[in-house]
Amino acid sequence: KLESLDLSNNEIKLIMDKSFENLKKLNYLNLSRNKFLEKIQNQTFNQLSELQVLDLSNCKIELIEKDSFKPLINLKKLNFGGTDYILSNEILNEFSSMPNLLIYSTDNIEIYK
Repeated sequence: KLESLDLSNNEIKLIMDKSFENLKKLNYLNLSRNKFLEKIQNQTFNQLSELQVLDLSNCKIELIEKDSFKPLINLKKLNFGGTDYILSNEILNEFSSMPNLLIYSTDNIEIYK
């Protein structure tokens, strides 16, 4: 079973819902430097409950749908570095159920309450 997937430095614009549904053992997903990746849909990460590391750094994310991160119950590292995305309270609340989560390189992220 695939445990690590690196899709960085591509021209991915949209990841369809359930794109990773057959990768249930995936624990590392790198989507960094996809400069056209603008949207994370609410079922993009369904079935990725084993995922521990998610790298979304240096993407042009403009929208993260509510409940997008909820399936990631074992997430430990999330990299948003180099993005200008504004994390809403709804998204921040999804992280509250992940006590071991570390969000890295958030220097360009504006978090509002």
